Amino acid sequence: MSGLRFGLSGCGGGLESAPPEQLVELAQLAQQLGFEALWLNEEHFQSPRAGHGRLCLSPVVLAATLAAHTSRLRLGFSVLILPLYQPLRLAEEIATWMFYRAGASTSASRAAEPAVTTSARSASIRAYARTRSTMP
Repeated sequence: MSGLRFGLSGCGGGLESAPPEQLVELAQLAQQLGFEALWLNEEHFQSPRAGHGRLCLSPVVLAATLAAHTSRLRLGFSVLILPLYQPLRLAEEIATWMFYRAGASTSASRAAEPAVTTSARSASIRAYARTRSTMP
């Protein structure tokens, strides 16, 4: 398919103004409406005030949840604050949901380059396997 492709971005994939219990339903609706991707941001210290504002959930856990409830919607991270994670653990968690999702994920290389779709499942699993083989 060529032409323009549209995705949503934000700490809830652009859906963060909705209550958390509605995120799965809204992601499914975004998929039905033809959106290609949801890009999740990691943000901290965001809390709704008086029922208005955003509630930012863990992007890795949210991605796993959305992956379990959608089939074509690509999921990616526009912001992950890497120093907050143990690198091997993060790679393992992302590789796990990508494995079960059969690689329907999107990753971005440098900020100046366009988003690229990869065979993310196999690439992540290979990277994880290389890391595991070098550990004592």
